[in-house]
Amino acid sequence: MGRGGGEGGPVKSLLAAVGVAALVGACDSGPDPMRVVWQRDTVSAEFSLPVHSVWCQEQGWLEVVGARSDTGVALAIFPSDTIITGRYPIVLPLERTDSIRPVAVVAVRWFSQDELLSFEGVEGEVVVEHTVEGLTGRFHARLRAPKGIDSLRLEGEFRRTPVTRGGIECQPIEQDSVGGDSAVVLD
Repeated sequence: MGRGGGEGGPVKSLLAAVGVAALVGACDSGPDPMRVVWQRDTVSAEFSLPVHSVWCQEQGWLEVVGARSDTGVALAIFPSDTIITGRYPIVLPLERTDSIRPVAVVAVRWFSQDELLSFEGVEGEVVVEHTVEGLTGRFHARLRAPKGIDSLRLEGEFRRTPVTRGGIECQPIEQDSVGGDSAVVLD
C-alpha cells in the first residue's frame, strides 16, 4: 500500500461510508438532493441522491455523502484551517499520501447488472461554500477503478446540506496521510 495510507486509507473509508450511509441514514435527504452526472465511455447518466454531511472533528475532515440503496457518492474534504469554504483539489491518497491540505478525496459505487462497481477520484476539484442554510458545493472529477484501467467522469452539486457532528461515519484516518491541522466547521 501507499505510504502512511494504511490498509486502504481514506478511499476504503469512503467506500465503507457509502455503504454505512445506505444502511443508516440515506433516507434523510436534507433540503436538497445531491445531483450527479457521470460519463463512462459513450454512456452517461444523471441522478439525484439523498445527501448528508458529517464533520469528523477528531480526524479533521468533512464527509459529504449522497446515497440511495447501493448507489453512492462520497466526498472527504480536508481543510487546512478553520475555514471550510474554498477550493479543494481531488487527490488519490494511496498514491499521494504526502499531499498537503487543503485536498479532497472522492469515491463512487453502484451495482451494475451483476457486480459492484467502485471508482476513486484521481483528479478534479470540489468547491465548498458554507451558508446559514448549510453547505453548498459543486465538484467535477475523473475517477478510475481501483484495479484495472476503467474510468469515468463525474460532475455534481449539493445545496443547503446540514452538517452534523461525527458518528459512525468517522472512520479513523492516519493524520499524516492528509497533513495539516484540524478545522472547526460548526459553532
